[in-house]
Amino acid sequence: MISKLPRVKAFVLPCVSLALLVPVASAADPAAPVLSWQQCSGAPVLDWIEPMAASSQHEGSHREQAATDIDADSIDVSGKDVYLLEGDARLRRADQRLRADRLQFTHSASTYEATGEVRYQDSGVAIAAKSVSGNVETEQTRLADVRYQLIVLRGNGEAASADLKGPKGDFVEVSYSTCDPATASKPQGWVLRATTMHLDQESGVGSMRNATLRIGEVPVLWLPYASFPLDNRRKSGFLYPSIGSASDTGIDLRVPYYINIAPNQDATVSARVIGQRGVALGGEYRYLFGNHGGQIEGDWLPDDDKTGRDRSLGRFRHAGRLGTHWNVFADVNHVSDDRYFEDFGDSLSISSTSLLGSAVSVAGRGSYWSASVAAERYDIIDPLVADSAEPYRRLPRARFRWQQPFAEWLQLRLDAEAIAFGHRELAEATRYDLRPALALPFERAWGYVRPELAWRQTGYSLDREFAAGGFVDRDPTRGVPISSLDAALNFERDTRLFGSAMRQTLQPRLYYLNVPFENQDDLPIFDTQELSFSYGQLFRPNRFTGA
Repeated sequence: MISKLPRVKAFVLPCVSLALLVPVASAADPAAPVLSWQQCSGAPVLDWIEPMAASSQHEGSHREQAATDIDADSIDVSGKDVYLLEGDARLRRADQRLRADRLQFTHSASTYEATGEVRYQDSGVAIAAKSVSGNVETEQTRLADVRYQLIVLRGNGEAASADLKGPKGDFVEVSYSTCDPATASKPQGWVLRATTMHLDQESGVGSMRNATLRIGEVPVLWLPYASFPLDNRRKSGFLYPSIGSASDTGIDLRVPYYINIAPNQDATVSARVIGQRGVALGGEYRYLFGNHGGQIEGDWLPDDDKTGRDRSLGRFRHAGRLGTHWNVFADVNHVSDDRYFEDFGDSLSISSTSLLGSAVSVAGRGSYWSASVAAERYDIIDPLVADSAEPYRRLPRARFRWQQPFAEWLQLRLDAEAIAFGHRELAEATRYDLRPALALPFERAWGYVRPELAWRQTGYSLDREFAAGGFVDRDPTRGVPISSLDAALNFERDTRLFGSAMRQTLQPRLYYLNVPFENQDDLPIFDTQELSFSYGQLFRPNRFTGA
């Protein structure tokens, strides 16, 4: 099965780059940005547009075989070959609609002329004009003093004249925007004005020549040529650039170029000019193959002008399904040095990153079980933090959880974990942790009672280096019984608040936990720290992370 990546809409320019239609979010890509000036409001510019049935969207390819229907308040057929329609005259053929105050139709030549308030619509575009003439057989239409709106995408504008032939159209002295038309008090957020514009619905691409971009009333960019998509098909082209400035980098300009490789693959390459450091190259590749998908991205700055060395960043993300019960995940990150994010981060949260994690795992889940095997590592990327403070790597970490109900009030559970701890500077060890439990849950709509008896068994195998730290026993173990009781009652009533009907719930809850004291000073600490206090922490059997 081959899926489609989120579509990207870009302008293709010969030497200048600007994107006015941005990446569209999808399930694969839920975080795509949408800025207010790019889409503006969603109200239709031409409020008379007729909704079309789903079947009508595909009638454009069958216009040659379709009959032409005409209708009006009055029809004069005295001329036999010439029909004169007056008073809300209508002409319909396949997905094409034409309405006008007055319409003259010549049957033998299949030509027509319409005057008055003329409205034309098909599956791709809606147009209002002062006059229209055309031929229904050759699918040619000529319009004067035009206002238009795209149907599939949000886009509208005006033109001095338009010449349409089938799915293609040419406009003269034309404007294009995704914002509402300008008013006396409010100009358009942005608009492109061009000498000519060509729309090709077959290829899904429109183009402009001699175009000027205006933000409000201010012209900001002249484009000798620009192209843009008309439907959901992705196309290669420049995306809008980003520009910034900082005291330690100077001007920072990034220009990305999007490459549409295939329906399930795409890429973006970018050039980044950093005033005080040099020119960096970046790239991103996305893929979807069957049940697997992922992303590879990176940046590379050769010979940083300030540090005199190469600087780089890389990231690999992958998610896939291996079968009915098993999945694979990967999130691998790398930076060339511990000041990379400080020097090149474009936000406070990124610049303050001090710990960079990577993980690869295979996880499975069934009706009563779940299991995973993972490799996890963390790198310190804060130059003020010593390498010895780096968290232990878990290479690997295997986990298994089993919970089997044998009756309504009887459950057996097992939580098991085995980890090999590694470190670049500190001593290493392995650990196993087992927690079998017997639970007797009693649950109803009015409340629940959940007693549980468990045993926590943990064992270590330590390297010789731990003896220097005072750990005489290289294979310490710990076993403690755990008993708990969690009970709650649910009280509900219907009430009214601020004139609205509401349901009020009160839940008194009791949690009792008993863990006998046992001195654990002979156990080393690898991944343990005290959890922050919270409401949920009141009902946990352990106030520490790890085993």
